[in-house]
Amino acid sequence: KKQLAEKNTASIILYSGGNTDDDDETKNVGGQTPAQKVFEYVLLFFSYTIQFLGVAFSFGIILNICGYVYSFNLEQGLVIDTIQNVRLERQFEREIQRTDRTTGDDDQK
Repeated sequence: KKQLAEKNTASIILYSGGNTDDDDETKNVGGQTPAQKVFEYVLLFFSYTIQFLGVAFSFGIILNICGYVYSFNLEQGLVIDTIQNVRLERQFEREIQRTDRTTGDDDQK
């Protein structure tokens, strides 16, 4: 068992030895160049953004399956309501716009 442990230790030492050239000018003390760090932070931000959007869309699908709908605007923020109420509200808004257009045509004649 001792010889097996020594072989494993030796292989780990050889594997983790890496490049030991001290005169390499491209070697960075921190291990990463500033460009690599920026790229890593951009990837991290992108990863969190994609995960957040995935959760938001999953939440929306679950709401739709349960009969609800959500909308977001800057005036009211996040609004969650039943699909039937939102359809009625949009129908009223379209009817108001249609009557405004027709009364606007009558005023011009």
